[in-house]
Amino acid sequence: MTENYRPVIPPDECILGAPTSHVTPNKDGLYNRSGAAFDPESLKQLLLDHPEDTSLTSYQYWAESNWKEEHGTTNALARFREKINEEFREVVTAIDFDSSSREAQDGIASELGDMLWCLTALASNSGANLDKGLKQHLFNYLNGTNIIVDGEPTQPEWYSFTAELSTKFNAIDLSEIDQLIRLGYEPQPSLSINIYNPDGSEFDTGEHLQLLLMKSLALILNCEQQFGLAGPSDRTYSLYSYYLDHALKISEQAASCLLEIAYLGNSLGFSLSSIASQNVKKVEARVANKQIDKTDNPR
Repeated sequence: MTENYRPVIPPDECILGAPTSHVTPNKDGLYNRSGAAFDPESLKQLLLDHPEDTSLTSYQYWAESNWKEEHGTTNALARFREKINEEFREVVTAIDFDSSSREAQDGIASELGDMLWCLTALASNSGANLDKGLKQHLFNYLNGTNIIVDGEPTQPEWYSFTAELSTKFNAIDLSEIDQLIRLGYEPQPSLSINIYNPDGSEFDTGEHLQLLLMKSLALILNCEQQFGLAGPSDRTYSLYSYYLDHALKISEQAASCLLEIAYLGNSLGFSLSSIASQNVKKVEARVANKQIDKTDNPR
């Protein structure tokens, strides 16, 4: 997809000066964006049949379909905040189960997919552009991180490819994120310091789960601040320009979370594109059955 992403516009009355938003409920009471240049059905088929050819932008557009709460609202923020807490616990449980059976492995991929969807939706609710955020995050990573081997600055194998992605004109594909991880890219806690283990070992799964949790909580906090929800006081009014400034930060934070999911998935034998595809199949089946959440009564 070469078209620039069109972010969600908040209809919130406490955000002053925002343009008119375009969100409409469908016949089942679920919310979908209108006026965006994409076809949800086509995106669904692309993600199901050819996830390796799907861009991050296309996945984000798909993740904005069939919401229980209206886009760009504090209700949607609250829903996804709770869903992220729920899904993270399920990711940890699935990984800790530590079984090599096909069923257990599918369970891990399924829970990582749910986490990916919830984080993407939370960021979308705040007007984030994941593709733009990922490119900025990778650019900052290249400029802020030094890799030291035997006391000498070293350019790793993934460095040139990261530079390509950070300056790519078209949207980044999910498969390109997988390629980046396979080349040896590993998300770090910071963009401004070099974190490494003295014994030369890589971060283990548990450490990256902790990073995913910390980055997810930071993302949630920034989204709450954007909507004037953080702190003990009542909601505050703010300008749309303030909302947009926060959206840029949220775009990068969400991209950092996405890279953690991609790294965890590839480390456990799943590509990000396959995780996304499996999640699309799962969510679409729940939508068809009117059971988006486990607590919903089926059709």
